[in-house]
This record gives sequence, structure tokens and C-alpha cells, in this order.
Amino acid sequence: MPKREKRSLALKAEGLIQAKAALKRVAQDDKNVLARLVGRSRATIQSFYTCKPIGLKSFKAICEVLGMDWYDAAGLSKADSPEASAIEDIVRSMRQQIEPLIREKCSNLRVLDIERPMKLGEVDTRVNIRERISGRQGLKLSELWRETDPQQFESLGVGQVRSPRRPGLEALDENSKVLILGKPGAGKSTFLKHVAIECIDSWFQKKQVPLFVFLKDFAEAEGEPDLLAYINQSLVRSQDWQQILAAGKALILLDGLDEVTDAHSSRVLGEIKKLSEQFPENRFAITCRTAKPEYAFEEFVEIEIADFDDEQIAGFCGRWFRGKDDLKQTPRFLERLEAEPSKKKLTSSPLLAILLCLVFDDSESFPSNYTDLYETGLDVLLTQWDAERNIEGDRPYRDLSLRRKKDMLGRIARATFEAGKYFCSQQELEGYLKDYIQNRTDASTDPDALDVDSAAALKSMEAQHGVLIERAQGIYSFLHPTFHEYFTARKIVATCNPEAEDDPTLQGLVEHLTEKRWQEVFLLSAEMLDSADVLLKSMKDRIDGLLAENEKLQEFLSWVNQKSLRVEVPYKSAAVRGFYFGLALAEAIDRQFAYIFDFNFAFNSDLLLDLDIAIALDLDFDLDLDLDLDLAQGLNPELAEELQRLKAKLPDSDSPNPNSEDPNSEDTDGDEEQLQQWKETEGKAWTEELRAIAIKHRNIGHDWQFDEEQKKLLDRYYDANKLLVDCLNTDCYVSREVRQEIEESLLLPAAEIERR
Repeated sequence: MPKREKRSLALKAEGLIQAKAALKRVAQDDKNVLARLVGRSRATIQSFYTCKPIGLKSFKAICEVLGMDWYDAAGLSKADSPEASAIEDIVRSMRQQIEPLIREKCSNLRVLDIERPMKLGEVDTRVNIRERISGRQGLKLSELWRETDPQQFESLGVGQVRSPRRPGLEALDENSKVLILGKPGAGKSTFLKHVAIECIDSWFQKKQVPLFVFLKDFAEAEGEPDLLAYINQSLVRSQDWQQILAAGKALILLDGLDEVTDAHSSRVLGEIKKLSEQFPENRFAITCRTAKPEYAFEEFVEIEIADFDDEQIAGFCGRWFRGKDDLKQTPRFLERLEAEPSKKKLTSSPLLAILLCLVFDDSESFPSNYTDLYETGLDVLLTQWDAERNIEGDRPYRDLSLRRKKDMLGRIARATFEAGKYFCSQQELEGYLKDYIQNRTDASTDPDALDVDSAAALKSMEAQHGVLIERAQGIYSFLHPTFHEYFTARKIVATCNPEAEDDPTLQGLVEHLTEKRWQEVFLLSAEMLDSADVLLKSMKDRIDGLLAENEKLQEFLSWVNQKSLRVEVPYKSAAVRGFYFGLALAEAIDRQFAYIFDFNFAFNSDLLLDLDIAIALDLDFDLDLDLDLDLAQGLNPELAEELQRLKAKLPDSDSPNPNSEDPNSEDTDGDEEQLQQWKETEGKAWTEELRAIAIKHRNIGHDWQFDEEQKKLLDRYYDANKLLVDCLNTDCYVSREVRQEIEESLLLPAAEIERR
């Protein structure tokens, strides 16, 4: 009779130290918190930490949350078979094959105004861990307070996560699937390249094969190949590739999800999900600017590139000045920064730090805000001229004034950005330059001479300041997407009448309100305009119009407004509407709305109770009714009594399973089967009973039954409102009256707006 597979495992003594360290990091050294994160009983967690046998599934689940390899934790060997030895040989061969390509793509960092590229090993990139609400397994809000900042609740429910700073490689080592978030210029791509180099140098995941993919290149590849075929054709070119994937030996690094255009977005997202689900044992890391519901990849942990701390600022800026052979400037720069601590926010990312170094190196002073930093920093770049780098025939560009140089870059940026082109052929760029140069009074009328002048101007621009660079032979782009966005916004601001309500340039910008790639252009434009009143009012009108014709969505907004008016809270009414708007959408559309709105910033008994009930309504989210019944008792004794009665109907997950093979174990695979059976037989009725109680006593939990088109509209409506609030929070000039009008009418139904 064949030997039965082992169904219970125990933590080995050598893994206990790692498990204890992970408990501190993941669950604040609290086994009750870990039990909730894993979805197991406190007794099961205790058995795990006392090295007693527990069910296989429970053992694997605990190890996954702790970021531990369950094979190693149980003292099992994965390398004793001939098959394992053969795979190791294939991995070694594949790593040797792909090493030249990885080094070509990822070794160096192009830095503004420094001829010698900086080595990626000089970059110290750390991340803040951001856990999704869906990853918390129904933790009560009281258990999350210490992680959050209540001061942030005013900003439409969106706040800052107070997570400890940790080295980026450590975070990736502990989590096999990671979505890396970060602001423009935060260093996401740099960090991902650093990961690839560390892997190929055997300092990180030395038994994996690193594969680096620019997602925009994949999205626009001829013939629209699937991701597996694209990697095989453009990176690996080996028949052993499938074996690598099947064995879980690939480290797949996907850069720039936010740079994929809307036309390709759904296909690219589908391909990533398909590959990660088809080969889940491999490691994946994806970079993107912001988290969105459609980016909610199964089992991916979200981390965020941290702002530079003082040590990183000193190190990074010191290396920049050293690259300029100007060592004396570093202490002056840091001394001035200490004297003006408010300016430290301008060094929060590598890109911003470099621009600030440029400005200080030129004037020994600091700009006041981000837009001024871009403006002043780029002015320095565009006016500096190293005679040793002159290119023969560069006169047409050299003779341009600073204003004309910026105007020409603005024309190129706006034309290519509106066309959705992050990369542009040399021929197309020279065409833009030719159109500009030929209208100068001193321009040649000879077409051949104009061609020569435009080609020389392009080479001169690249050699002088590097704002435009050649990425591949004959293919150009702005050095960083932020510069592309900045010059696009600058051109829009330069050509509009900011006080005219029907200005075609501003109205043309508002046409792109729901396109995610335009978000930074809106933010920069709002900050650069002499007055942002017309732009922000036009954005608000367009947002309100998104749902104006849909009767059901207007009914939903009316409920949001009515519900927010019936709770007594010390927050702005728009923030409370944002809370209930996201709470309902988290259940009706996607639970990631709960994560995006960061409801753990709700420090109020009404809001806390409503959130706990909403979490309990989602059986897939957690099988529990882990309510703070004291809250319910204080607000409504009848509600507390009904919830207590309903809670008593739940299966007792802490009771030993009578069918357990191990009487000393309080949890085996049978527990999960028992709970799943309860869900299937009684879960729906239990949820509907809770829903009825929630509607009766709290006016929440309504089953809105939005159709797919309504869900898409609500998604766009949320994104647009979030962008409007972000614009208001920039250093823009907006009149007090317009600001108040917008803030007081956020997320209101059309009828209510008309009454005001």
C-alpha cells in the first residue's frame, strides 16, 4: 500500500528564531493578530510556535503570512531528487545565457548633467510596506489604530501609512509576489534594475533566473504576443524556459505598468494575471505609480518606495556632487538643508534630489515648491553649456534663448503626449524641430539645410542637457516621464487663457480627466496656472456629469449623502461621504476600494461600527463577525443584542475537530473543510440576516446590484474626484470661494448640487 502523504507538520527548532522575528514584523509580536491575519485559531498559532504538529494547510498558511519557506520551516528537503539536480543545471545554464542582456539593460543609472553613469550598487532603496485591507482578514479597527495617522482623514479618507522603513531587497525576499508603488521619480525602475543585477550577481535569490520586461515594450510589440511568448522570443530563446517556470525558478521583473496606454491596459493586465496564476511558484515584481482596483493581482503584496531619509539624502547628493567633481558643495548643501528643514520634502526622491542639487550648485539657494523645482532645475540644465561637448553644426539650437528652448521642448512634449507616444523616432523628432526652426527669421530656406539643422539640433539637445535621450538606435524619449509630463503641462499653461471659462486649451485638457496617464499633467497644470479656478471648476462640472444621466447612480449618491448626514463626526462632510462611498463600493464592486480609501483612519464609533459590519458581510473576506459589541451597545442596545444572537450561529473555530487524526492538534485540514461546508450550507442565509440587521439599524449593506457599465462609471468617478482633491492640495492658487464651493459639493447627487 503506498505511503500516505503527511497531513500534519511541525516547525523545526532552527526555524523558530525566524518565526519569532517574523511575528514581530508582521503582527507586532501579537499571536492574536497573527491568528486573524492567517484565519486560524489562537490555539493553532500557539501550537505552531511550540513546534507541535498542525494541519498541512494551516502550516503553509502561517508560513506564507510570515514570509517563510514552509519546506525549510518543516525541515523538509527539496533538493534530494534527480529531477531537482537537473533543474539546478538548467538554472545555471539559463543564468549564464541571460546575464549579458540583464547587464546591458540594468547596470547603469543615467543621471542628469553627469556624463559618467552612476552604478546601481550606489543606490540604497528602501520601501514602506502597505498591507491591503483584504489582507487583514477582518481585523477590528481598534487593532489598526497604531498603524495610522488620524490627521489624514480630512483628505477624503485617504491617509499616510506609518510603516517601518525596511531595505527593499528584504521585502522582496520575504514576499514572492510584489507590486512596487511610488511617486514619479521615486526610483521604482531603478530599484527593479537593482534587483535584477543583485540576482545575476548572486547576492539576491541566486537560484532564480531574472527576467526584466519593460511593459510598454511588451504592450506595443508587433502581433500582440502573449507574455510567455514575448519573454521567450525577446529575452530567453530557450526550450528550457517552460521547465524553469514549472519549477518556480524565474524572477520575473515587470517595469512600468502605469506607462501602458489605456488601449493596451486590459490585455497587459490579463497577461500578467494569467502568467502569475499559471505559474504561481515563481517570483514576480511589478512597478507602478499608484494602486487601483484593476491592479489587484491575486496574492500580490503592495509595497511603496519610501521617501529619502536624512542618511540617504546625504549619501545620494554627496555622490552627485562627487560625480560633478565638486566635493566642497556637499557640506554646504547639507548645512543649508538643515537650516531650511521645510525644503527636505524637495529631496524625497532621486529625481527631485538631483534637480535640487542642480539648482543649489548653480545658485546656492532652494526653490519653494515642486513646480518651482522643476522650472528652476530645468532652467539650469538648459542654460549650462560645456564647450567641450559642442557638436559641429549645433548653432540652430545653441542660439535659441532659454524661453525658446523650453517652448520647443513643450511643443514636442505636448504633441507626443497627446498621441500617447513615450518613445519617438529620430525622423519624427527632427520633423518637429524642423517645423520650429524654419519659422525663425535667420532660418535657411533650403530644405536640405533645414534637415541638417534639425538633425544637429537634436544631437545638440541630447549632448547638452540630456532631457531628450536616445534609448535605442534612432529611438528617443524624455529622460524621465516626469519631464515629458512637465513640458506638456507647461505648454498647456503657456497657450491657454486661465480666466476664460470656454478656453479651448483648458477644455481640451479636461477631456482627458478620466485617463490615468494624464493625472500628473493635471496636477502640474493646476500648480503652474496663475489662477486654477476655471480649470478646477471645469473638472468638477465634468465629474458631476459622469453620473448625471444614470438614475440608479444618482440614487446611490443620494444614499451616500443621507447616510453621512446622520452621523455626528468632527470631520468635513465630504470626507464622511467619501467614507460611505468607498464602503459601499468595496462590497458592490471591488473590496480594493476599501483599501484605497484607507478606512482605518475613521476614529469614530459610528464609522468603526459600520466598517466592522461591512467587513462581516463579505464571507469570502473572512468567516467571522468580529465586532466590537461594546460599540454597538453604546449606540443601539437592540442592535447589539441582534448581533450577539447572530454571532452565536457561527461555527466555533477554536473547538477541536472531532475528526482530527491528531488529538493534540487543535487544527487540521478537516477544520477548513468544516468551515467551508458551513459557508456552502448556511453562509448565504447568515449573511442575508446580517444584511437585514445592518439595513434596519444602520442603513448600510444595501445590495446595489450595479451592472458592469455602472461599475465602470463609478470607478472613473472615484478616480476623477481623487484627482480633483489632489489638485486642490497642491500649491495652486485657487480663490477661497471656488475652493469652498468644490469641497462642499464633492460626491453629491445632481439634485442636491442644483439646490445649493
